[in-house]
Amino acid sequence: MNTCSRQSRKRSQTRERSFDGGGGEHVRRHSTTGIRAVALKWRYRSSVAGIQWPVLPSRRGAGLMAALQQLEDSQWWPEAKLREHQYDQLETLLAHAYRTVPHYRQAWRAFGGAPRPGTDAWLRLPLLTRHDLNDGWKNLISAAIPSSHGRAQVVRTSGSTGVRATTLTTDITRFFWDVFTLRDHAWHERDFSGKLSIVRHLTKDKAIYPNVMDVDGWGCAAGELVEMGPARLINILSPMRQIARWLAHENPDYLLIYPSALDELLRRSSEFDVSLPALREIRTLSEVVMPETRSASFAQWGAKVVDLYSTIEAGYIALQCPDHPHYHVQSEGVVAEILNEEGEPCKPGEIGRVVITSLHNYATPLVRYELGDMAVAGATCPCGRGLPVIERILGRYRNLLTLPNGERFYPEFTFSPYSGELPVEQMQVVQTGAKDIEVRIVLDRELTMSLR
Repeated sequence: MNTCSRQSRKRSQTRERSFDGGGGEHVRRHSTTGIRAVALKWRYRSSVAGIQWPVLPSRRGAGLMAALQQLEDSQWWPEAKLREHQYDQLETLLAHAYRTVPHYRQAWRAFGGAPRPGTDAWLRLPLLTRHDLNDGWKNLISAAIPSSHGRAQVVRTSGSTGVRATTLTTDITRFFWDVFTLRDHAWHERDFSGKLSIVRHLTKDKAIYPNVMDVDGWGCAAGELVEMGPARLINILSPMRQIARWLAHENPDYLLIYPSALDELLRRSSEFDVSLPALREIRTLSEVVMPETRSASFAQWGAKVVDLYSTIEAGYIALQCPDHPHYHVQSEGVVAEILNEEGEPCKPGEIGRVVITSLHNYATPLVRYELGDMAVAGATCPCGRGLPVIERILGRYRNLLTLPNGERFYPEFTFSPYSGELPVEQMQVVQTGAKDIEVRIVLDRELTMSLR
């Protein structure tokens, strides 16, 4: 794949008339730098010794490419058509869940079985919570996991929210995780020959500076399909000064990092003497990305920030649009609802709770699973994709502010650590009562003036 310029490039728009396979004609509007165009630039890896051209991928690699080609088409479908295919898949999943999962047989008995998606009965279904996936997770395991879905594996979240969630995944759910990873690479036109540096959390004894870890294939399924450049990982538990020194030495083309760690590196880049002239893009995950972080990344390092929204237990939920900072729901893998306090779908611009249903997990079906996140519903994207839009991801419910009258809302906090106005390293705002808010700050020097 050709090296991407930091300068913005105009994407010529085309209108292509095609047939949807069911006899209906539809028109799609899309960029000429679609998945097919980008994928043609990838250098594929052959699985057969001595056969370099035409490349013969592994069976799994061929399956990944076949699924990716389908996603190239479906992303341009109108939202109504995407929803129709979602609901067809969802009805099959719901029937399986009601028939084989004890939790759903009990919870849906009052509905006479699995309700049809999109109906009033669907909106009245009790939500699945993290507590259900903690204390009662074994009651959510299917008694008849299809053998064609492959091996089942237990996965657990970190418990950072105070409650750990435990689920079973299968080879099929992991396959779809890899497909959406490839879509993210294709959408953002990444050059797989480049160097990737990764700053992630591992156990205390792994990849602590200076003993960094080499990662095959950028740590994703693309490695078995495409020839890739070097990738190295450092544990976030390493001191930040040493992480900065390592990054400066590596001078990567791409950086994968948590937003909070990125914030600290940007804020202290002068102190750490971090210069990354080769850096093209910063990928973030697991935490909320603030607009100030995106601006500071481009201003200081000339690199854009590309975020993704996923969870360990549910897989990919949304990917950042190639043309805008908002997110597209990955409708081929998940049904995402943003609900207001009354449990009704939010309109564009409204803030609500994120509730998801995974379409392909037949081991632990996650039906109307409340993630604990708040997000802003988005309007139709001008890029032409029919995939629904999440305008912004705001974070956890626990970040809500409660007014004395009981009304709750998500507050905007305008202080920026990049402003230089205060010697503040960290800040936390805690509501301790109906009318009381406590601000906790960590300073890098003593304050010399009072704050009024």
